[in-house]
Amino acid sequence: MLQRVILEEEKELSDAARMGDIDALGALFERHRERIQRFLQKRLGNQADIEDLVQNVFLEMSRTITAYEGRSAFSTWILGISMNLIRNHYSRSPTSRYQFVEIDEISSLAGPEPDDPAAKADSEQQFQQLREVIAELPANLRDPLVLVIYQGLSYDEAAECLGIGLSALKSRIFRARGLLRQQFDGISH
Repeated sequence: MLQRVILEEEKELSDAARMGDIDALGALFERHRERIQRFLQKRLGNQADIEDLVQNVFLEMSRTITAYEGRSAFSTWILGISMNLIRNHYSRSPTSRYQFVEIDEISSLAGPEPDDPAAKADSEQQFQQLREVIAELPANLRDPLVLVIYQGLSYDEAAECLGIGLSALKSRIFRARGLLRQQFDGISH
């Protein structure tokens, strides 16, 4: 019920923003600012880049709000803008291309740290190798994987965000996982 109320409020705000209501546009952005920042932080390591891109998301949202048709959730639409700006950032900044996910974030997914220092070092090395393998995936395979696994988007939301069909998204995630398995097995043996 609460979710429905929120969606109705966002529809009212987005309709008003499309009609030129600056306050509605600002309210929409404020509602999603934190989610955008978290989304960007998972993809970028540099706080200055994150702050710049948050501002660019707002500018792009302001510029293209009339194109938002309401067929998807506003959050999906704005994450799509964020994803496009990240792609532009990577294409313009090859040195930041491989600042993908911090090792601490990946390590936290593994559970408790081993007590044995040698096991801990081995585990950290494996996570570093996995991080490198993920970073080397082609963007068309890496992006769907990141959106679903690390960002927690549903398959439908991720497909919408990337502008592809659901079956294409599932296929890309399947291929990405297969490549990860293949490449990681080759490294660890």
